[in-house]
Amino acid sequence: MSLLNSFTLGNAALAPFALLVCVPLVLHLFARARPPSYVFSSIEFIQRIVRKTIRLKKPQSWLVLLLRTLIFAGLVAMFLQPVFFGKNRLAGHFQKKNVVILVDASASMACMEGSQTRFATACGKASEVLSSLSESDSANIIWMRTPSRPEFPSLGVNHVHLQTVLRKASVSTEAADIHGAMVMALDMLKDPDAAREIYVISDFQKTAWTDFDPAVPEGIRLVRIQGAAAEVANQGVTRLRSMPAHPLLGEDVTAYCEVENFSSEPALRTVYLRAGETRLNQEVRLAPWSRSVVSFPCRFSTPGEHVITVSLSEDAFPLDNERYAVVDVQDFLKVAVLASEPVTADYWKRALDAAGWARVEMLTPERMDSKINADVLMLSGWDGRDSARVSEFLREGGMVVWYPGANVQVGDFTALAGVETTESARPLAWQKASKPHRLKIANGDDPVFAIFSKGANGDPTRGSILARYEIEPSLLPGSKPILQYEDGVPALVRVKDNVRLFVWNIPLQPEFSNWASQTEFLPFLNELVLHHRGEGAQHPAVDYMPGQLLLWQFGQEVVAKDVSLAHDEKPVEVRRQGGGQVVTYASEPAAGIGDYRWQLRSRLVGHSLVNFPVIESDLRTLTIEDLKKSNSVAIASGHSIEGLREGTRLWPLILLAILLLALGEGLVLLRAERT
Repeated sequence: MSLLNSFTLGNAALAPFALLVCVPLVLHLFARARPPSYVFSSIEFIQRIVRKTIRLKKPQSWLVLLLRTLIFAGLVAMFLQPVFFGKNRLAGHFQKKNVVILVDASASMACMEGSQTRFATACGKASEVLSSLSESDSANIIWMRTPSRPEFPSLGVNHVHLQTVLRKASVSTEAADIHGAMVMALDMLKDPDAAREIYVISDFQKTAWTDFDPAVPEGIRLVRIQGAAAEVANQGVTRLRSMPAHPLLGEDVTAYCEVENFSSEPALRTVYLRAGETRLNQEVRLAPWSRSVVSFPCRFSTPGEHVITVSLSEDAFPLDNERYAVVDVQDFLKVAVLASEPVTADYWKRALDAAGWARVEMLTPERMDSKINADVLMLSGWDGRDSARVSEFLREGGMVVWYPGANVQVGDFTALAGVETTESARPLAWQKASKPHRLKIANGDDPVFAIFSKGANGDPTRGSILARYEIEPSLLPGSKPILQYEDGVPALVRVKDNVRLFVWNIPLQPEFSNWASQTEFLPFLNELVLHHRGEGAQHPAVDYMPGQLLLWQFGQEVVAKDVSLAHDEKPVEVRRQGGGQVVTYASEPAAGIGDYRWQLRSRLVGHSLVNFPVIESDLRTLTIEDLKKSNSVAIASGHSIEGLREGTRLWPLILLAILLLALGEGLVLLRAERT
């Protein structure tokens, strides 16, 4: 925009009166006073005085003329009412406009700044935008939530209703669907019959907005309004998990709570835990921009799902001070055993039955095609083919112990382990030994060996092995052996840290091994299953984000009126979704964080947990300088929207200039009189 185009006149019709600027010059030329006549005997001395006076007065007269001309020019300019527009000029009052206002209603906008929240500031700015529109302009509001929601289906002229909605609106606990809101806004502004403007009003949280740089079509003006005034220190609970997530009744449980400091200052906070009848608290010191893990011991006396709640002491942003997790306390573990190699499977079953906490179900290869309903899957003599169900079971957090079958190929073996090989068609070598192989502990820190550490329960490596698979360590890169043979061949190995797949390379058939007859075999197998099943996995399908639909599945047909959902003792509406053999019920989008309790005929059947989105805890915001770098108009929170639409009226500055010029003229005339 050129400098000339940056100005406009409020009273352009008075422009011809600009000729009045010439009035001082005309008066100066034609209004000279006639000097009086005097009779003197000699005028020689008078002529000397006149010549000297004219030399002194001539420059003074031109200065007075200049000042008076500028004063007249200022008076004329005041009546013309000039208005200045910067490069961020928006459409004026007399131009039809289509406007979409994107208001950030995400959780970070609930942060208090002074006496009001960032969301209240954003709503005030949105109302200011609406006030700057004329009655013929069309507008709409889109709330940036999960997902984004428009106030009207399309643009409308009912500005009064939109302003009423802004006064009554409340902030959510959700993250902002920024991309969805922008797509919705651009779709509403397809018609180019008017000036088109998009206003984005947000705190512009760094974690969510740093990479936001939309491609706005030509002809649409994008205006960003910063709704946050300052940086706010915050600490929040970012993660909560239990070990184990599916404990047995009476088993010790440890709750691990991760607390993070989103601040450049150190902090001291108190962490509180509620789990059943347990009430504990600990203080935690947090360095700037750091996180710390607090652990709490828990124990549950009844089976079923129990909710663990962790909370922080109060701060300026309380929404992220609580987090929830479910512990599924079980009477027993469900262990499914595939008996393709029956001897090994029988030893496994008898050892687990003796423990008393396991319920063993024997599987056939045909039943492997259906969904595996177990906590632990033990595959005896499996050849590794058709591994889709096993892979799915691993992805869902299950534990798999695999003793390979006689016909397994290297490619089938490594595929389940997630390793590529060029020798896929080569059979996995089975070798008999001329002298017995001995076992040794490969990882003494594994919890399996805790009960053997003082020698009270014997030596788990005792026994002789006469045959084994020759598994080269290169076939399982990155794996962690638990037991191995003296020559380094893995005997029992965990394939990956994040996958609970264990390769068992210890034959239990009496002709090949006497290890199963050792007294240490039973406690070793029990400890392996207890300590490695579902390690760190949380209860399936209970952890949701605010704004999502809560789902619950029933394995049988249920009457809709018998299904209910409650949050903080308040009912939440649910409806049946879809059909088929599995009956699914869905709630309205979850509006608040916490424990949602599903009931069937007043009987508790489960929990759905809604936790705070961690991305909203970091309250750092983009500065106005950061926003100006992109191809859009950026406005600080304290600046006026009206100024961009109406411009800056210059008459107050012109009036001040006139007063200063009049003062200057007076000083010049006063000096001339003294001279």
